[in-house]
Amino acid sequence: WSGLILDAAGNLYGETTAGGANGDGVVFELPSGSNTINVLASFNGSNGQNPDGGLIADAAGNLYGTTSAGGASGNGVVFELSGTGFVVAPEPASLSLLAFGAATLLFRRRRRHH
Repeated sequence: WSGLILDAAGNLYGETTAGGANGDGVVFELPSGSNTINVLASFNGSNGQNPDGGLIADAAGNLYGTTSAGGASGNGVVFELSGTGFVVAPEPASLSLLAFGAATLLFRRRRRHH
């Protein structure tokens, strides 16, 4: 029902609306270059059921998603998974600052040698 997301290391992450240990769906990882699927979370009704909204990741590599059923009221949950191994790409602004800092160091070194 939802697409896959790709981390900076080339690993794919996704979810299934059914299956898993309880038949209520899972969040999974397919490591780059692997034919093995790692189940990161298995839903059981009380922690959610039938994830179908897709996954997003934050700057710390935590994954977030929603389920269409389950939870305390049976109407679904918003979930967070931490420690998944999701590799976050550096922010473009951080790369610019890093390049600026490196250029500044090179300029200062050249001035000292002349």
